[in-house]
Amino acid sequence: MLISNFFEKKFLFVKMSRNPISVLQEFLQKNCYALPKYDVITTSSANCSFTYRVVCEIRSQSFSATGESKSKQTAKFNAAENLIMLLKSKNFNIFYELENIEPSDNDSPSSILNGVNFIGKLQEQCLKHRYVMPCYSEGVYSQGHSDFKITCTVGTYRVEGTSNGKKKQAKYACAKKMLEDLENMSEAQKLQYQIRDNTVQCVTKSSKDEMNTTTCTSKELSIDSPEKTSYVIKKALTLFPKLSKAHTLSVDSAKIKLSTYHTYFKSSLDNSQLTKFFEFYQTLNLHQIQNDISKLSSALHEICTILKINKQESVVKTVDDTNYGVVITLTTNPEFSDVAVADNYPEARLNVHYRMIRTIFYLLI
Repeated sequence: MLISNFFEKKFLFVKMSRNPISVLQEFLQKNCYALPKYDVITTSSANCSFTYRVVCEIRSQSFSATGESKSKQTAKFNAAENLIMLLKSKNFNIFYELENIEPSDNDSPSSILNGVNFIGKLQEQCLKHRYVMPCYSEGVYSQGHSDFKITCTVGTYRVEGTSNGKKKQAKYACAKKMLEDLENMSEAQKLQYQIRDNTVQCVTKSSKDEMNTTTCTSKELSIDSPEKTSYVIKKALTLFPKLSKAHTLSVDSAKIKLSTYHTYFKSSLDNSQLTKFFEFYQTLNLHQIQNDISKLSSALHEICTILKINKQESVVKTVDDTNYGVVITLTTNPEFSDVAVADNYPEARLNVHYRMIRTIFYLLI
């Protein structure tokens, strides 16, 4: 689903406060989505003592961002702010602006270009180019408390900003310098300093094991993006017989726009089914059972019984590494699937059950 299209006509005006945690929470509540989840993912690093990750789910899509600081509250604050900037970059109508910082008397005229907020500009550039989000240190005073120094880190690259005792000015100068350095940095340097936020892409693979799948290797399943499209087609045709043995193929159904799929799914159910589903869902505490596969499996089974739909579970694995993928397909109209990949089968199965329960909920609200 194109998330931006979902919000085209749904504008949310949030009375601006200086607290991005509150702004994010208001946005999700007003649009009937689950509240964001904050987790401490590390308590030590070279520059920051605490790193928070905040995650929110919007119509079965998960968005996350991190924030770092020596203070737990500030780290949480930064995580919420970074997530807001991410949602804004995806065309969500969440109204929040970073605080503009006025320059000090000692700042040079070149430090401001038409009132540009370089802190916000840096975050936008990192999101646009898929860089690691910037991390700011708490800063320290130097020279008898006359100057304030603060550092900004993107990847492993660090710059320093100073001001005449004002933290905000130091952060402003620091962001400006980092932005300038990134613009002038070569691709080799970006690779050296781990500037880009590279995520590992999961590839569905299969092997011969106790679950009666076929044998493939990771190399066989890889497609390198060659110049000639004919090569890709030829490679896909060689993979199809192997993959089709591991998955039941059905006749392609009538085409439905992804942006309107939830309406078709919901309209296929009667009011009594929807009522029973939401009553059952309210009794679930997914946060407490998210690590219990037996309870998650029972919950999904009960949901399928209420909605009168069947589910099919399959597993794929490679012979040359330890990656597992578990796929759950629901026989709705049309069918839809969810998948989770992990380095062991129990974890992958646990994750896909949790994801599927949440997906059904978001499709029906």
